[in-house]
Amino acid sequence: MLKQCIICGKEFESKYRGNTCGKDCLREKVVEYRLQYRLNNKKRIKELFRRWYLQNKERLALKRLNYYMENKENRIKQCITCGKEFEIEYNRQLNCSKECSLSNKRKLVNKWNNKNKKGIYRKCRICSKLFWSGVGLPKVCSERCKNKYKKIQKKTWDIENYIHKTKNCVVCKKQFLQNKGGGTSVCSIRCKNIKNKANKATYDTGAKRIEVPEVHASARRFYINYYKTMEVLNEKSNNK
Repeated sequence: MLKQCIICGKEFESKYRGNTCGKDCLREKVVEYRLQYRLNNKKRIKELFRRWYLQNKERLALKRLNYYMENKENRIKQCITCGKEFEIEYNRQLNCSKECSLSNKRKLVNKWNNKNKKGIYRKCRICSKLFWSGVGLPKVCSERCKNKYKKIQKKTWDIENYIHKTKNCVVCKKQFLQNKGGGTSVCSIRCKNIKNKANKATYDTGAKRIEVPEVHASARRFYINYYKTMEVLNEKSNNK
């Protein structure tokens, strides 16, 4: 019986129900079917894998431990930067510490920049030492200078944004220095308590917040709002 292969399109004779002409086409068909199944049943596969993992959690942990004990001697490598021997945490680890990995990364970047002629000699902003810096790298020569430069930047930013900036207190209308967060609207804890009480009274009654003019003192704000809200309540009760 002549049939046409669904993968390559060739005609072939077969006595069976198969739609492929050979092993290669059958393998491609199975791969396509599996991919389609995974795309259509992502949640189901995820749930099955979770159940399988919970059932075999202890066995996998023992397997990892045995593998670690068997290959403990092979887990000692030599650092490519400083030449020190160390025990690796993962198979692709090449450096013994973070400092060695950073210095090695910098060397590789500088080598690439020298080869492709991208980068310039810069003067360090802290110690004024000349060093080769590639595109997108910091403007300091080392980690020590980098930490110092960050502190200086933070201080200058704080001075520009926070220091010598004043606000008027919402309650007593006094001027006060803005704090680092910049979100406060009162000058002291006393004014804060008065503001919170007034806001609570207006929130409980459902009345609108009342803006007090500059003439009123801080201690009288709460009582003014209280009497106003009482008036609103009396008006509502009279209307009913």
